[in-house]
Amino acid sequence: FPGLATPTFAARHNASIVYKQWFPGLNTAFGATYSFQSPRPYNDPNRPGFNQMRTPAYHDLSINASYLTNLWGNFTILYVSATNLPGFEQVYGYQFGEEAGADGTFPSRAITPPARHFLFVGLFINFGKRYRASETTKEDL
Repeated sequence: FPGLATPTFAARHNASIVYKQWFPGLNTAFGATYSFQSPRPYNDPNRPGFNQMRTPAYHDLSINASYLTNLWGNFTILYVSATNLPGFEQVYGYQFGEEAGADGTFPSRAITPPARHFLFVGLFINFGKRYRASETTKEDL
């Protein structure tokens, strides 16, 4: 590095707002998370200086649910989560070509996730333990 530099993966500010709620009548916990990261530095070889550019700010709004039940007499959790519900554009950085083009600039492309949204569905079975709703408290979750 030509001098002191902030790593390209380090955002100056990070914040998360998390909400979780247990609904005993439904045997289900619901949650939502909003995450923010301030822009991260990156080096653009087409401009003078080092690590002089910034990515867009990172935003994510995700939701999840956990349903507690029994399957075949075993304690079971059905878990569902969905990320980036509003479809925010998430740019982690930029990749530049190794050689300048005919116009003297290095071609670039944004490094983004392979999909704007992600859905996860999981089934967790605890063999040998039965679920009893009357024995579950908010602290267990």
